Amino acid sequence: MDTLIMVAQLLLGLSILVGLHELGHLLTAKMFGMRVEKFSIGFPPKLFGFQWGETEYSIGRCR
Repeated sequence: MDTLIMVAQLLLGLSILVGLHELGHLLTAKMFGMRVEKFSIGFPPKLFGFQWGETEYSIGRCR
């Protein structure tokens, strides 16, 4: 059971790290005036998403 918890913590930690990394790309692009059509974490198909301004934000499933 301890191993399962450690694997879940690792996946959660990596997901947060990747999310923050990609957020840095998004904020930098917006700061320089670039148009961002989609910001997504995960792979298609989309599990959850919404449109805010010109950007579609979504969360996809993990592979």
